[in-house]
Amino acid sequence: MKSKHYVNMQTGLSWLRCKRVEFKEERAVWELNPASGYSLVAAYKEEPHRELIQAVDDDSLRVFVRKWGPLRLTLEPDKLTGSDPIAFYRRERDQIRAWALLFDAIRKGEDVREATIRFLRSGSEPYGVWIRQRLGIPSDSEAALNEAAISRLALATENEVFDICNYVIGSLPTPAPSVEIQRKGNAVSLRPAMGFYSLGSALTWMIWQDIFNEKPFGFCPECGDFINFTTKHYKEFCGYECAHRKAARESARRKREEKRKNGTSKAR
Repeated sequence: MKSKHYVNMQTGLSWLRCKRVEFKEERAVWELNPASGYSLVAAYKEEPHRELIQAVDDDSLRVFVRKWGPLRLTLEPDKLTGSDPIAFYRRERDQIRAWALLFDAIRKGEDVREATIRFLRSGSEPYGVWIRQRLGIPSDSEAALNEAAISRLALATENEVFDICNYVIGSLPTPAPSVEIQRKGNAVSLRPAMGFYSLGSALTWMIWQDIFNEKPFGFCPECGDFINFTTKHYKEFCGYECAHRKAARESARRKREEKRKNGTSKAR
């Protein structure tokens, strides 16, 4: 699928891949490969954001970090080794997956309430104050929503749910457009730029780009696996096996209902 090129015009933002990554004692210990720099914008076509969504266990998460580099705010050019809590990587993965689940529910037009609640359970701190105000819940000293506040959302009206969901998705932390000076020899020019300078912020920009390019996010309703679309055309299931299993279960259910109805009719 061809991508539009209205936004992804900045090419100077680069990141480093890892030469070595170990997950041990709840730390991600890594060594950068100084010869493996890549453009964060150009990497969009390889879909690292969708790869992270599919990194459902620590082994696949470690593979992601080795391929794309550490999920941190900055890389120090003179420091090629470091470590981060594995919990941070899991949290980043869970958050980006929660965004994708929410977008999938909105696109399908179903289970938006449950998807919003699931999203807020994964991290509600940036939205807690506004949501409490919208639902008329007394202010709390904590920015994150507690379980009582989330339970109140389960009883909210459809308009309240829509407003909250719209507020949440409008808060997707996408980088702001800016401008930069580019020099080629003695020539100086201005060009558009995107305000992200790390792999983490680039991943949320890639999600924005997918929405901009109308490339859907999807999860199989049978097994829950992420469906990585290659076109704009939506697929309900991840593959034949899940589709067949769902169809067989529905067929068996219809046969049971028909048998029960026939039995009731005979009894009369």
